[in-house]
Amino acid sequence: MKVSKGELIREIDKYSIEKLGIPSIILMENAALGVVKHLMLNEKEYYVVICGRGNNGGDALAVTRHLIAAGKKVSVFSIGLNPMSKDCGVNHDILCNMGVKITNISNVEDIEFLRDSIIRSDVVVDGIFGIGLKREVRGVYDLAITVINETSKKTISIDVPSGFSGDTGEVFGNCIKASKTITFETYKRGFLNYGSHEYTGEVVIEKIGIPDFVVDKYHNKEFFLERKFIQKKTKERALYSHKGNYGHVMVIAGSEGMTGASTIATKAAVKSGAGLTTLISCEDALQAVRNFVPEAMWKKNDDSQGIETLMGKVNSIAIGPGLGKSNETLNNVKRVLKNTDGTIVIDADAINVLEGKTNLLKEAKGNVIITPHPGEMARLTGMEIKKIQSDRIEIAKEFAREYGVIVVLKGYNTIITNGEVSYINPTGNGAMANGGMGDCLTGIIASLCAQGYSPMDASCIGVYAHGECGDKVSEHKFVVTATDIIDNISKTIKELT
Repeated sequence: MKVSKGELIREIDKYSIEKLGIPSIILMENAALGVVKHLMLNEKEYYVVICGRGNNGGDALAVTRHLIAAGKKVSVFSIGLNPMSKDCGVNHDILCNMGVKITNISNVEDIEFLRDSIIRSDVVVDGIFGIGLKREVRGVYDLAITVINETSKKTISIDVPSGFSGDTGEVFGNCIKASKTITFETYKRGFLNYGSHEYTGEVVIEKIGIPDFVVDKYHNKEFFLERKFIQKKTKERALYSHKGNYGHVMVIAGSEGMTGASTIATKAAVKSGAGLTTLISCEDALQAVRNFVPEAMWKKNDDSQGIETLMGKVNSIAIGPGLGKSNETLNNVKRVLKNTDGTIVIDADAINVLEGKTNLLKEAKGNVIITPHPGEMARLTGMEIKKIQSDRIEIAKEFAREYGVIVVLKGYNTIITNGEVSYINPTGNGAMANGGMGDCLTGIIASLCAQGYSPMDASCIGVYAHGECGDKVSEHKFVVTATDIIDNISKTIKELT
């Protein structure tokens, strides 16, 4: 599933119209038909359609025609005094020729008439503003949106909820709170932002007759992860195989008073399929692992020679969970970056000690995956968390490109990017919001890297499987813990093969 900004849609529309010769009114008609599919014609009888003066309004007017043709009762409202776009005008004239009354909203009395109509209706179709909106919603627009939100039983928005930025997720003062948003060709970037679901409701993508090669021509390689994609990437285990076929993970984690993180990361690596797993840590953490993860091996963190030797043999290293923000942690990160040919997964305190020292990432011999949450990303970049959250994809992409790493920016719709190709993960839920989840994910990704998956594939599979496992467990539990994930991750990965 492709993700894009609004400018891409404008480009592909322009190419389809000017180069392929597809009339713009045909694209509008196809958009309307895509919306009508979701209007529950078998269940609902009375619709209110409210349209602006641009092409989004034209889509809504075309939807009105199809509703009337289906024998439905429809009240149609137009809002604004600007001249209509060409195609909006065509559909407006068709309705007028059919004898359909279109009420223009220009004052408070019209707003009250709109309110009365919505109260009597089953569904409201929102076609006021599309992806081109850049200004604050004011005046009668503001009043109309408020009335819709207060009185509509079910609101369907066309392309984006009116008042919502499809690029950034910003709300321009006031915004429709849709039950469902029918968008076209691609998932809009703004839908990924925290809180966007409050306005979009369920998001459905409809094609409007633009060939895939045109979309691909302008698309910037941002995708939603889908189960079929992950299933193609995830491999069955060979019948005749042994532990040596599935790699060796080194986990550098844990410190006095923070032994749980090392146990979680180590056990997650074991349970997600690493052939061998070795924890490097303090005595307290090693004792916990000896008790709870008997499958893992271990070395005490003061065995410098043994650790150096092992570093040259392992396939991947996970570093950071529970280490503490100290000079010792920083020295460990430096040593790993300079001496490891395998893939390095950097998490938690191993990220925190890179604050102001991110150039160290450029010295890495092997591939690097960093797995920050927004707070850690803010420390790495020097940006405020609010800024990180407002443009997560672009910030993650820029960081990945500059430092030559893969960024797994955790949170709602986790971003996975190498700076060129980006994936957005749809799995996971609020029941997973508790300590240890990140440590668990780090162990899973490092394990998959050791098993021979590319760093990008390991990140995508790990993030998707981690979230899907949490989704399944949460069907029966109010809170899902890292231990719940570890206990079920092997089954989830098996199902993905």
